[in-house]
Amino acid sequence: DHTDVHNAVLNASTIINSSEDILQSTLVVIFVVIVVVTAVSFGTLQGWITWGKKKKVKKSALLTKMLAASEPKAHKFTALSTEAPTVSVTDFCRGLATANTAWSTSKPNIKSISHMLKGANKVLKKIEGQNTIKLCSLTEEEALAVCIYTAELQEASWWRWFFESSSSEFQIYSEMNKALRSEDPALIRFWHPLYQPLITGLQKMR
Repeated sequence: DHTDVHNAVLNASTIINSSEDILQSTLVVIFVVIVVVTAVSFGTLQGWITWGKKKKVKKSALLTKMLAASEPKAHKFTALSTEAPTVSVTDFCRGLATANTAWSTSKPNIKSISHMLKGANKVLKKIEGQNTIKLCSLTEEEALAVCIYTAELQEASWWRWFFESSSSEFQIYSEMNKALRSEDPALIRFWHPLYQPLITGLQKMR
């Protein structure tokens, strides 16, 4: 009986030692794998290790034509005139209602423009407006141009104002922005009486 117990203890000790050896070997293998994977990943990120050579892709004539057609076209920038306008900002805005121009929206209403000009001049006469004009050394035309560009035209018809929207479909800032982006010299020149004092005024207000 004592011999059997002794043999059982020896067998158990052998199994435990074997298990410890296997565990240690497994941990060593796992550690080595982690180190290797980390080193390979770091080398790949740094560009030290490359996985195969990049194959050269032969472009067909059709593919070359398609790629060339998809490239964005270079914009032709038209230099804006810096000459002083011969038309005042007020007269220019009033003339929008009768201008022979293809607007992107409905034709502007003279009543809406007159109401907007009246409101702009009223704002500029306030203390805040006068302080801004003096602080930035703005001329009357520059101050009015800035005020008009940031103004929102309202509907002249009380029927549409009540049932649809108080904002007019035609907006000066929107139409002028579209004109400046159009790359059309004639259309850009049309807005010269407004954009010239507007730009100089904004430059002073920076």
